[in-house]
Amino acid sequence: MSRRSIGDGVLTTEATRQSSLRNLNLEQGEGTGVSLPPTDRGRGAWEFALAAFILETFIWGYSYSFATILVYLQSTPPWSSSSLSALSAIGSCQIGIQFCLSPFVVIVFRRYPDWVKASLWVSLVVSCGSMLLSSWATKVWQLIALQGIICGATGAILYTPVWIWLIEWFVERRGLAGGIIWSGTGIGGFVFPFLFSGLLSKVGFAWMVRVWALITAVVFAFAVYIVKPRIPPPRVRKGERGPWPAFPWKVLIDPIFVGMALASLFASLSTFPVSLYLATYASSLTTSAFAAEIVVGIYNIAASVGCTALGYVSDLSYTGATILCGVLGTAIALFAWGWADTLAKTYGFAVLFGFSSQMIVAWSGATRDVAGQDPYAAALVYCLLSVVRGVASMVMPLVSQKLYDPAQKGDATSWGRFGFLRMIVFVGVTSFVSAIAGVALEFMRRKYKKA
Repeated sequence: MSRRSIGDGVLTTEATRQSSLRNLNLEQGEGTGVSLPPTDRGRGAWEFALAAFILETFIWGYSYSFATILVYLQSTPPWSSSSLSALSAIGSCQIGIQFCLSPFVVIVFRRYPDWVKASLWVSLVVSCGSMLLSSWATKVWQLIALQGIICGATGAILYTPVWIWLIEWFVERRGLAGGIIWSGTGIGGFVFPFLFSGLLSKVGFAWMVRVWALITAVVFAFAVYIVKPRIPPPRVRKGERGPWPAFPWKVLIDPIFVGMALASLFASLSTFPVSLYLATYASSLTTSAFAAEIVVGIYNIAASVGCTALGYVSDLSYTGATILCGVLGTAIALFAWGWADTLAKTYGFAVLFGFSSQMIVAWSGATRDVAGQDPYAAALVYCLLSVVRGVASMVMPLVSQKLYDPAQKGDATSWGRFGFLRMIVFVGVTSFVSAIAGVALEFMRRKYKKA
């Protein structure tokens, strides 16, 4: 009778355990006889970073620029006859699915690593085809289905390998690499609103969508072509694939994960009101629509620079980066935004807060401490933290609406002017709570981190 071992509630034979260990070694490149490219440097690592940056820019940049399209749809038949909540559901569905589907994609890709590349090509075709097809839509539910649900799902599939393969390509410089990749959202958030606005005014919604579908088809094809894992996927024969990987439930109660999840939640709660209502605040200081809207672009560019700079800091100390983001966010919100009584001061606030609020870069260090050397658990930690951020992104539009008081829009004489007093206080308090979570995270890291 074969000896049995019990781990995490799963009963396996010794033979199965040894087979699993051999598979793990293959995935880590041991004993394969293949010379693997170096981590943290070299052409392969930075080609991956480039491809991931492109995917970040075009997948998330579009999602966070949807507000520009929403304004157009609200004032243009036949969409203007639909409610704002129905039109908003297009972008909300897309963002929510992209955030929340990724853990399930990781589980599937873990079992079928040899299918990942083919899945990316299929998702590319489906995503661009769905976007193109939506140009002939005449009902809001059709846009929700084609752009919100299908493009959201394919976007999650296209982007999830970034979480998985970032762990393989970058070890010591993972925070910096992640910061460079995640800066793509800010770049897209700066460029795409101007692109969409220009296309919408010249050719209308249908042709704007067709042009975008063509652009993304070319760009995604280039990114999918060059993106690849550092460790070649194992060749699995028919009948030898084995069981589905067990979900690492212990991750959910790991003190470091819980601490980072809480810090990420409060940091996200503090940033979304700013990105959503900063243009509204600026519009109270100027009659120029362009001067008011450009503040969001300034914020996004500053966020891109902040991602890269704070990514470097997080490689030195991710808990330090977490605390720094929270403390700076509190001070900047309460003072720079609270007393911003001119457009120039508002631009200054956008630069400072955009730069300092990129706590997402700290995820890399927390992932390393929670998952240790387990690449599967590490990828899931990234994705679960993104779910936390996704929940905040879906909740905050409703919360921000309650925080803003348009009845006080004409009040320009005091701290927290133009009806933004409650919102400024909320941003400052949530930033401060994220800093406290960062302090607690440092104590938990010293006690619970894995080798």
